[in-house]
Amino acid sequence: MEAKRVFAVLDRIAHPSTSGLDCEQSIAGLRRLLNGQSVSAALNGSSSPWEDELMALYRQELSELRRSEQAKQAEIEELRAVVARLRQHAPDDQPIGGCYTRVQINAIILNRFGKNHGVMKALIERNSRQRKTDSSLPKITDGLVQQWRREDRYPAFVVEHLRTLDQDDLLTKRPWSPEEMHFLVSEFTSNPSLSNQELAIRCTKKFGRHITDCAIRGALTRARAAKMADYRNTYPSHNA
Repeated sequence: MEAKRVFAVLDRIAHPSTSGLDCEQSIAGLRRLLNGQSVSAALNGSSSPWEDELMALYRQELSELRRSEQAKQAEIEELRAVVARLRQHAPDDQPIGGCYTRVQINAIILNRFGKNHGVMKALIERNSRQRKTDSSLPKITDGLVQQWRREDRYPAFVVEHLRTLDQDDLLTKRPWSPEEMHFLVSEFTSNPSLSNQELAIRCTKKFGRHITDCAIRGALTRARAAKMADYRNTYPSHNA
């Protein structure tokens, strides 16, 4: 087996654009390629300390991807049931004790926009712009959204703002510039103990645009993949 084929599949799995069915198919392809072997055994004799370290990072990313996909699938099933109830019974769309649950919030977003991805980020971004001219508006930040999610209690004003959000407000995906990636990697390598949330705060202040924890995780994954590719290009004998 050629080590480069294993690396190619791992690159595809770790890429941020690979998700859902694509991720499952890539993992299945890797298992067929390994034919019962572990990755470390398949690459035995062709690895180096650098590759061992990077392969460990890949295995960690794979584990996170599996857990993330399982959690997303469970949430999708839960949301489908809630959306079905919302369409039949309006009271399910009402706050409980003055607050909304995470499932209610996600169902409202899904029912209104047909997707969840990017909607809350767009709401945070618009709230930030609006508060520059009207500081009396309640604040909606990524940190508060994470807190509300953990507590499973979203203030009623979040839903009020969501209902005024439209398709034009949804953010388009903006790629990271080389300078932004360099800043993130420098911050991370200088202090690897920094959480994704802290890195997101630093990048938000530096770039002047809202950066989420999820965006940090994806950017670091791409940086690791680029490091692996650079290493293989520098030492082509490891591809054989």
